[in-house]
Amino acid sequence: MFVPWSHNLGRVPSPLSSSTPQDQFAEGRARVYLEDMITQIGPRIVGSKANEIETVQFLVNTLTQIRDNRECIIPSSSSSSSSYYCPDLKIDVQSASGSFRMEFLDHQVVNVFTNISNVLVRIGRPDSFLSASSSSSSSSTSLRPSLLVNSHFDSAMGSPGAGDAGAGIASMLEMARALMHTPWEDKTMKRDIVLSFNGAEESLMQGSHAFITQHEWAPSVEAVINLDSTGAGPAILFQVGSDAFLEAYARTALFPHTSAIAQDIFATGKFPGDTDYRIFRDFGNVSGCDFAHYRNGYYYHTVFDDMKNVLEGSLQHYGGNAFLLLKYLQQIESDDWKRPASGIYFDVLGLGIVRYSREFSWNLHVSLVVVASLFVLYKAASSSYSFQKTFLTYLFSYVSIIVGFVFGVMLSCVASVVISSALGLRMRWFGQPLLAILLYAPPSLFGLSFIQTFYARWRKKWTGSIISLRDYYELQEEVTQGGLLFFVVLLALFNFLDLASAYIFMTWVTSLLVGLVIKEILLKFTFISNSLASFVPLVPCLFPVMLSLDQLHNLLVMIIPIMGRAGIHAHTDTVIGAFTALCIAMLAVTALPFLHRAHYFSSAQHQLILTKDDDEYDNNDDNKNNKINERGVDGKEKVIEATFDYSFFFKVLNVIFVFGLIWASVRFPYGVLHPKRLFLQYTAQAPIVQYTTDGGSTQQYTSTNNYVVSEHTAAADNNNNDKNSNNNLMDDIHHFLVVAGTDSIPITKILNITDKAYVPSSPYDLQSMEPISKFIGGVKVMARLPTGPAHFPTLEVLHDIHKEDNNSRHLKLKIHHKGCHASTLVFNGTLLSWSVDDQPIDEARQRHVIRHWSGHSYDTYEIELTFKDKSPNILFEMTS
Repeated sequence: MFVPWSHNLGRVPSPLSSSTPQDQFAEGRARVYLEDMITQIGPRIVGSKANEIETVQFLVNTLTQIRDNRECIIPSSSSSSSSYYCPDLKIDVQSASGSFRMEFLDHQVVNVFTNISNVLVRIGRPDSFLSASSSSSSSSTSLRPSLLVNSHFDSAMGSPGAGDAGAGIASMLEMARALMHTPWEDKTMKRDIVLSFNGAEESLMQGSHAFITQHEWAPSVEAVINLDSTGAGPAILFQVGSDAFLEAYARTALFPHTSAIAQDIFATGKFPGDTDYRIFRDFGNVSGCDFAHYRNGYYYHTVFDDMKNVLEGSLQHYGGNAFLLLKYLQQIESDDWKRPASGIYFDVLGLGIVRYSREFSWNLHVSLVVVASLFVLYKAASSSYSFQKTFLTYLFSYVSIIVGFVFGVMLSCVASVVISSALGLRMRWFGQPLLAILLYAPPSLFGLSFIQTFYARWRKKWTGSIISLRDYYELQEEVTQGGLLFFVVLLALFNFLDLASAYIFMTWVTSLLVGLVIKEILLKFTFISNSLASFVPLVPCLFPVMLSLDQLHNLLVMIIPIMGRAGIHAHTDTVIGAFTALCIAMLAVTALPFLHRAHYFSSAQHQLILTKDDDEYDNNDDNKNNKINERGVDGKEKVIEATFDYSFFFKVLNVIFVFGLIWASVRFPYGVLHPKRLFLQYTAQAPIVQYTTDGGSTQQYTSTNNYVVSEHTAAADNNNNDKNSNNNLMDDIHHFLVVAGTDSIPITKILNITDKAYVPSSPYDLQSMEPISKFIGGVKVMARLPTGPAHFPTLEVLHDIHKEDNNSRHLKLKIHHKGCHASTLVFNGTLLSWSVDDQPIDEARQRHVIRHWSGHSYDTYEIELTFKDKSPNILFEMTS
C-alpha cells in the first residue's frame, strides 16, 4: 500500500526539452520565457513602471516574435488542403478603468481602478478578426466563439512572482507559440483562442474584471482556463464549472490531479485567497477550470518565489495539461458547458480520475447506506445471541467509536493548547507536517482506544460471560460492525448536506462491505479459520486507506503554509491539531478490532497460550465454553479470565508523543524554506484638513502643522504575538533594516524613536493594506523623521449638494495620491448611492472602505457619494 502511494506522491510528467516538435508544449521553452521575465524585470507591482510598461513591452515583443517566427505547414497528405489553415495572432493592449464590489473573507471590498493594463491575444482564422479598436457595439457578436486562457503577470510586493503567476504567463506564451506552429482544421477547430495576460490580479482581480466586463472580445468567450499559483509542485484542478470540463480533463491530462474536496473547501468562502476564475464566473457568467500549484506555499508572496523553486516537471504538468485540455475543448460542442458542475470526482494517485454525477452519487450513496444497514441487521440475526441483544451490542460499539473519536479529537485540541500556550511552543509543526502527526496523532489514538477499553469491560458485563476466545471473536465482530456503522452514518450525513467530499466515506463503506461479504462467503463455503478470515476485510480497505493518506498529505501540505498567513486571531495550533486528529482517527477506526486482538494475546500480566481446543474453536461453533489457559510455573495448566491490558499500546503512544514534544522544543519553525511573514510599515499622519461650505463655496483650513510618524510591525500568524515578543522582535529588526535606496545605513540612524512604549496597532493603522489589515495585528512606536514624506494624499471636494426632497447630501470627490500606486478612502455613514456600481447598498453597513489602484503615472480618481440625512460631519481617512 505504501509503495504505490509514495511512488506516485506529487508525480509530474517528465519535462519536454526545447528540441521537442514545435507544435507541442515543452517545459524547456516555457522556462526560457519565465527566466527572461524574472531576470529582466523582477517584481511587478500593479501601477509600477516594471508592471505597466516593462512587462507589457516584454509580452508584446515576445508575442510579436512568436507571430513573426511562425512555421505552420499544411499537411500535404490531406485530401483537401483547403480544409486546413494557418492561424493568425492579434495583439491588443487594454488600458481600463472601472469599479466593482466583492466579498472577501467576510468583508466587503470596493475596488476602483484607473488605467490598469492587460495584454490580450486572439489566435484563430485570419478572416475572423475584427479591429480591436472597433467602436461598433455589435462587432463582438460577429466574432467566432472563443476559449479564454487567463493568468496574471503582476506580483506581490517584493516578490519575483515566478510561481505566482509567472509560471502561468510562461505557459501561455508557450501555448501561443505551439498553436502558431499547428495547422488548424476548419471543421474541427470550432473556436478561436483568447489569451489574457492580466496585469492586475494581486489588487483583487481588477484586470480580469476589466477584460470580462469591458473588452470587445469578452462576449465571444464560452469557457475559461485560469492558471494561478500559491506554491509549487504539481498543479491541481480545484474548481470546475461543469461536468463537461471534468470529462475533458480526465480524457486529456497526464497524471491528473483533482479532488472534489478542494472545491468544497473553496465553496465555504473561508479560504484566505481567491482567483480570477471567480470574476469570470460572477461577472461574465463564464464557466471553466481553475488550476493552481499549491505545495510549498511557504514561498507564496515572498522573495523566495523565484526560478529555483519552480520545480522540474511542474510547468509540464501545469501548462502542458492546460494546453491539452485547451485543444480538446476547441474541438467539441459546448451544449453542456453552462450546466453547473454537479459531479463527484477525485484522482487515484495521479493514475486516473474517478467521476460520477450527483444523481448517480445520490442513488449510490443511499443504496450503500441501505445495503450496509441490512448487512448489519443480517449479522445481528445470525448471531448465537438474541437478535435484540446482538443488535444493541453493535449500536453500543458504534457509540463507543463515536465517543472515542470525539474524545480523541478533544484531547488533540487540548494538547495543542497546552503545547502552544502553556509550553510556548507555537506552530512548531510549521514547515514539517510530520511533526504535526507526532504531536497530535497520539492523543487522538489514545482517546479512541481508551474508550474501547471501557467498551470491552462493559461488554463483558453485558454478555455475562467470561472473556474466552469465542467472546474475543464476537467482540471483534461487534467493533467491526460498529466501524461499518460509523462510516455509514458519515456517508449519510455528507450526502444529506450535498457535499462532494462524501466520496471518501463512500470508498470506506464500499470496501468494508465487500470485505465483510467475502469473509461471510469464505466462512460458509471453505475451511478457512475464523482467525484468518478476520483479516479478509482489511484487503479491500487498502484502497480507501491509500486514498485517505493521499488526501491527508495533500491537505496538510496545503493547510500548514496557509497557517503562516492566517492572521493573529486564527488558532493555528488548534486547527492543525483538530484536522490531524480527525484524519488519523478516521484511518484508525478499521484497526480497532485488531487493537482488541493484540491486547487479548499480549496481556502484561499473563502469557497466553492457546490449547488444542482453542484452535479447534475456529471451525466449531458448538465449543462455547472454551477459555484461555496459562501454563503456571509448575507446568500445569489453569483456566483464567483474560486480562485486557492496553498499557503497552498506550506506552508506545506516549513514546511517540514525547519524541514529538522533544523535537518541537528544539525546533525553530521558521527558515529560508518556510519563512515567517511580517508586515513593516512606517506611516506619517498628515495635518487634518477641514472643509466647510457656505452658500455653495468651499473653504479649507489646516488644524495643525504637525505630522506624526509611527512604525507598525504586524505578524501574519499568531506566533509570538505577545507584547514582550513584539518588543524583542522590533529591536532585532532595527539591527538589520536599512533605509530604502541605500546599501548599509541602519534604520536606527535615521529613525529617532521618541516613545519606547510599544502599543497595539489600531485596526486601521495598516489601512493601505486593506483587507489584509483586518486579520493581522501588531504593535507600533511613535517616532519622528527628519523630513516628512514628499507627498500626502489629498481630497478635493468638487460638488457638495444638499437635496431637500429626500433629505440627502451628494458629494463629488477627487482624490490625488501623487507618487503612489494605490490609495484607500475610509469613511462612516449611511449611503444611499455611489458611483462604484448601481447595485443596492446595505444601509446597515456604516463603515466603507474604497481601494483604488492605478496604472503607471496615473494618480487621480473621482467618486460620487450620496449620504442619507445630509450627514453634516463626515470624516474621510485617506492612506496611500
